[in-house]
Amino acid sequence: MEPARNPGRPLPASDMLRRLQTPDYPLCREDVLWALDYIKHKVADGAPEWSELDRPQLLAHFACYASLAMRLVQRQSLCGEDAACLRAMLADMR
Repeated sequence: MEPARNPGRPLPASDMLRRLQTPDYPLCREDVLWALDYIKHKVADGAPEWSELDRPQLLAHFACYASLAMRLVQRQSLCGEDAACLRAMLADMR
């Protein structure tokens, strides 16, 4: 059963990250926007989780981030490959 979405009361970031990384959880546009904003803030704050990543990995994350943002401009939802890319980036934020 899918967890209920409650726009009136946001989940704590740790709960939201856990939900978004669940492979069978269907990501909606708002989920992806939340995740991209979360990643943006973490990187702007120096993201110690990413400080150990090598340059190719950082560039791959950037390419994924940019691709996800462009896909949201073009359509409402993500395909399975996009969702997997987002979940991989979020996993590196932990």
